[in-house]
Amino acid sequence: MSIATTISIPTMVRSPNPTKFAAPCVIADTSGSMEQSDLALALGVIGNALRSLPDPRGLRVLAGDTAVACAKNVFRPEQIELHGGGGTDMAAMIVAACQERSAHKTILVVTDGYTGWPPKPVGPRVVACLTQAGTANSVPKWIDTVVLNPEH
Repeated sequence: MSIATTISIPTMVRSPNPTKFAAPCVIADTSGSMEQSDLALALGVIGNALRSLPDPRGLRVLAGDTAVACAKNVFRPEQIELHGGGGTDMAAMIVAACQERSAHKTILVVTDGYTGWPPKPVGPRVVACLTQAGTANSVPKWIDTVVLNPEH
C-alpha cells in the first residue's frame, strides 16, 4: 500500500518588499498560537527577504516565543529552527533584536498578532507582518503593518 503525501506551503497574499529595508532582521514568532500555515508564511517572508537582498553575511533571523530560541544568519529558510510553542512576547523579541551587536535598520516581525508590543518606538523601523488579519488593530501606530493573508 502506498500513501502519497502532499505538503503545500501557502504563498503570501501580500508580502513586505524587503528591498525597501536596509540591513533587515526577521523575527519569527513560534508561540503556541502560531499554526503551521502561520509558520509557513514566516518561512516565506524569510525566503523573500533572502531573494530580494542577497548578502554574503546572510539574513539575520531570530525565532522564539517569549525569548529568543534561535538566532543566526541564514542563507536558506530551512536553516532556521522554529522552536517554541509557549506564550508570546514579541516586545521582548524586538528588544533582543535591538540589543544585538550589528545594528539593524529594520525589524520584520512575522506573527499572528496575539502578542504585546513595545509601548514606544525602539530605534529601528519595525514592520509587523501579520499572518492573521483580525489582529491588525492591536499593533501600535508607530509600527508599520502588513497583513500577509487578509483572508485568514
